[in-house]
Amino acid sequence: MVLYNFTIMQLKHKPFLLILLALVLIHLLHGLIIWLTMQLGLSNEVVDIISLITIPIVTIIGIVFLLIQFGIHLNFSLKKVNPKLVFYVMLLAVFIVIFQSALDVSFIKGLLQSKVRFFTFTNPSQYGIHSIVYLFDAVIAAPIIEEILYRKIIFIRLKEHYGLAFGLVVSSFLFALVHWNFEGLFAYFITGLLYTYLYYLTKVLWLNILLHGIYNFVITFTTIEMFDSSDRIFVIILLLYLISTAGIYMILKDVKTLTIKTN
Repeated sequence: MVLYNFTIMQLKHKPFLLILLALVLIHLLHGLIIWLTMQLGLSNEVVDIISLITIPIVTIIGIVFLLIQFGIHLNFSLKKVNPKLVFYVMLLAVFIVIFQSALDVSFIKGLLQSKVRFFTFTNPSQYGIHSIVYLFDAVIAAPIIEEILYRKIIFIRLKEHYGLAFGLVVSSFLFALVHWNFEGLFAYFITGLLYTYLYYLTKVLWLNILLHGIYNFVITFTTIEMFDSSDRIFVIILLLYLISTAGIYMILKDVKTLTIKTN
């Protein structure tokens, strides 16, 4: 009887278990590759480059596994959308970059010390071949692969099986968890929620890829600095955080209105 109930539970939660299995295998395989390269005595820079190259590859393997298990067929045709949506997505990416920074633990710590963190531009090309591989990975490979995995596959499957709220929350949490930044876990979770909610509204994956790509591009060419309350820019930065928060809300509200009219 216990075995029967366990089997029924397995079948009931099979989609969730398959998703967890795929994510675990992706990171175990990637970890194994990195461990093997380190055993070869390669330099840290080479190991980093190999890591950047192999993580998209092993993730694609995980995507193929889930596509087969769930019987999902990907359609890569570009669905036509209202040009206004494209503009909103581009602006939303910038707002999310600013907004996410305010959700980090270090942001709160800085405010307690009368300091605020914000972005300044940097030049990633100073790191040579590593920066080229990183830029390709961050701006092109990661947005495509992660949006297919977390929005097209994981979110949709969990939504169909457990409901919208579960799909939104769990797919966003898994997205945050695999970024391996536990101090910024909440920030990545909220970012994942915004990405997923946008996809839920539009059902257009390439808009999510565009959003993710612009976000990563901005992050790649910026770095975080702390500004003291005595700096003249201090109040302006706080205003920018407020504007980005309001901007995200207004954009998503307008996107919702546009998609309702379209549908």
